[in-house]
Amino acid sequence: MATSVSIIFNGCFLNGRVELALESGLSSPGRLLDLFVTLEAMSPGEYKAAGAGLKICYGLHESTFGTCLIAMTERGICNLLFLDTEHQQSAEQQLYQEWPNATVMYDQEATGAIYNRIFDTTE
Repeated sequence: MATSVSIIFNGCFLNGRVELALESGLSSPGRLLDLFVTLEAMSPGEYKAAGAGLKICYGLHESTFGTCLIAMTERGICNLLFLDTEHQQSAEQQLYQEWPNATVMYDQEATGAIYNRIFDTTE
């Protein structure tokens, strides 16, 4: 699931078109790198290598919008999906397919803290 930042990044850096970063309104190519890491929760190299050397934890949580899958790296959330109950298993498979070189593991406890921050379940 490519974000617009990853699409711009691929167009700018991976294809040698650094000027596109500037044309997109960023002050420098370094801002694109910062934005990429902030939004994708991984470095461009890890993204390009399909998660090689990356540990991704995920959990399934019930929300007011239905079941959600939260996947995270040490830098933050890399996937947040809302699922139909019948598509829960396919969403987990999709995560493994999207990041075939990463260590992907189910860890409900690790993603629980982020879930609580997103949905403020303290009420």
